[in-house]
Amino acid sequence: MQVVSSLQDMILSLEQGTHLHISVLFFVPVHKILQTDFPHAIHSSPFCDAAKQRPRGMYRCMRCKTYATEKARRGEAFGGFCINGVYEYCQPVSVEGQTVAVVFTGNLVSDAKVFAFRNFPYPVAGFLPHMETSLTPAHCRRTAETVASYVRMLYQQFPIPASDRSGYLVQRMKEYAADNFLFDLPLSRLAELFHYNEKYLGRKFKEETGETFRQYVNLLRLRHARKMLHTTTSDVVEIALASGFDNVSYFNRLFKARYGITPTEYRKSAV
Repeated sequence: MQVVSSLQDMILSLEQGTHLHISVLFFVPVHKILQTDFPHAIHSSPFCDAAKQRPRGMYRCMRCKTYATEKARRGEAFGGFCINGVYEYCQPVSVEGQTVAVVFTGNLVSDAKVFAFRNFPYPVAGFLPHMETSLTPAHCRRTAETVASYVRMLYQQFPIPASDRSGYLVQRMKEYAADNFLFDLPLSRLAELFHYNEKYLGRKFKEETGETFRQYVNLLRLRHARKMLHTTTSDVVEIALASGFDNVSYFNRLFKARYGITPTEYRKSAV
């Protein structure tokens, strides 16, 4: 019996021994063998994650990513440097004339001085050990093409059952929320990331979970805050801010509505 590796295993094998980052963004529900962890569904690296936390950083990265994705979605393979000076190659995956996914291979810095100049005044020297500096754009292209061929093969070999299709998108939304709930997380950002209509995403999430996406994100933040109340000595204001809330009164109100007591009362009862 032939054993077929999952897409996740193949990606990890190709990344091994390098600092390349490979991600595959699907536009359609897929079989479990094609599903990856969330860092391999979006562009994630120490530098890019830090860049998104700068003022306007997330906005700039999302605009760049949206442009690249839309171009690849039209069937155009291409490579280039993002606004922060990191190279990435984008390879669409088409099956029977439909673009079902796009493969991104990047995290490449070809010139450390240019990279530092484009990110001035932010220090980037500490990130260079985590960037790929020895491989070439041609290597990124070949890697992306290899992954795209494998995605195409698995997609055709393992069609997804109709019963598994409805929950795929909501599960991806939950995974993204779990990784990013400490930051500003409007539904419009997921609409850009997944290339779906914002109202459609909100409706699907509410239908399948019984709560809005904002309510779900706030629940993740409240759970994080509750853990901090129990395990740290930080004051309530610090905990609210560290849990993704920018308004302490709003945090206190949500906490009491959820748990029946205020954050201060919870800390005393947990001692």
